Amino acid sequence: MLERILPEEVSHAFSAMSKIRRAQVIELRFRMGQPVAAGYPWGEALLDGGKPLIVTEAMLRELLNRATGYSPYALKAEEMGLYLPLEGGCRMGLCGEVVVEQGKLRGLRHISSAVIRFAREVPGVADEGVSAVLSGGRPESALIVSPPGVGKTTYLRDLVRQISMAGWRVCVADERREIAGATKGFPTLDVGPRTDVLSGCPKGEAVPLLLRVMNPQVVAVDEIVGQQELDAVHAAAFSGVAVLATAHGKDFSDLMRKPMYRKLLTEGVFSYGIVLTGQGKVQIERLGVNAETGRSMFCGNSFPDERLGRRTGTSSAAPGAASASAGSGADAGGNGAAYALSG
Repeated sequence: MLERILPEEVSHAFSAMSKIRRAQVIELRFRMGQPVAAGYPWGEALLDGGKPLIVTEAMLRELLNRATGYSPYALKAEEMGLYLPLEGGCRMGLCGEVVVEQGKLRGLRHISSAVIRFAREVPGVADEGVSAVLSGGRPESALIVSPPGVGKTTYLRDLVRQISMAGWRVCVADERREIAGATKGFPTLDVGPRTDVLSGCPKGEAVPLLLRVMNPQVVAVDEIVGQQELDAVHAAAFSGVAVLATAHGKDFSDLMRKPMYRKLLTEGVFSYGIVLTGQGKVQIERLGVNAETGRSMFCGNSFPDERLGRRTGTSSAAPGAASASAGSGADAGGNGAAYALSG
């Protein structure tokens, strides 16, 4: 279990929480000189083990030692990206004083804070997305959009799993080992029986490699941000392969304000847009070629202004919008569904 890497007093306080409350935690934050905090979809709260647990240099050192198996080399190898992959698809982000040589990040020293982000498996969370993506008889490309911490990776993982189970070959470019939670190259999270995972490789390089050597029908990547990654996704989509990807943003109108994403959206790279709203709701929108900026329903000239809804249920979204639990599933009041932690 992930609790093994936590310092003893933190592990004890975390384990003492109720099962439902513990399952709503999406991250643990350690800031030097400040109390350990638990992060929820609606904000942060102190992790109270009878009294506030103040983060000390010794606590941070123990946390890093446990996370790396007491191997300084393991820390050095991964800190270039300011993160450490943990078991079960979880990861640890780091802050402190960076070491820069010849204009490039070479390492991190004097670590002042850390955050552990939890990964979750929520089977069925992507049911509506799968119905849309496979509605034409073969997989179509889809872009999942939401602000950070809402559940994009959780949704993408289940989308990959279900498409794989439906009989399609899926390749995952899992740079940060969050989608499949690979350990020694082997996925520890369920991504389906026909899924191949390339972990640890930068996404912009991984996608072309997978296309050349694995003959995928679907390629999945998490958080496309750099120009190389965007170019790789663009090339893959126009080589006859469906692309599943995620991006940070409030909605598609938000992405259209960013030049790098506008090219993908206006050229019809993605057939479907999946928006996670942050209250456990999902909106699925049909995207089109030459999509217009600022349209609240965001569709192209060649498609009717429509939203796809295939499951009944209550939703605060517009009529016809699909709804499902995503990420932690908790609402602003903290009364969302409880999901077991992975790892």
